[in-house]
Amino acid sequence: SDAIPAHPLSREAVEIYKKKLKSDGAILFHVSNRYLRVRELVTALASDAKLPARYRTDDDDRELGKARSIYVIAALDADAIRGLAPLNWMQVPETTSVEPWTDDYSNLWAILRWR
Repeated sequence: SDAIPAHPLSREAVEIYKKKLKSDGAILFHVSNRYLRVRELVTALASDAKLPARYRTDDDDRELGKARSIYVIAALDADAIRGLAPLNWMQVPETTSVEPWTDDYSNLWAILRWR
């Protein structure tokens, strides 16, 4: 299913993740979703938490049964993820139209893919 739990994608959850990270550690989010713009939500959360972040789209679907995958990686220190750039990890956009979710606020309509 493409359903996502709201609590692990909240401002409060990201603060907990930050406390658990080593100085050179990173958080990897798998954000593939056919119906929701999860990458934009995670980008907003990283920006809100002042975490440098990058994203990668894996379009290599030559293997039978493999689908497109999208990932966002965020770190406490930009040096921890700087080396990913040559591996097709792109800088996340500085602004997003999505508000970060909190334990008290989530808005599925804001991240819905309107086709």
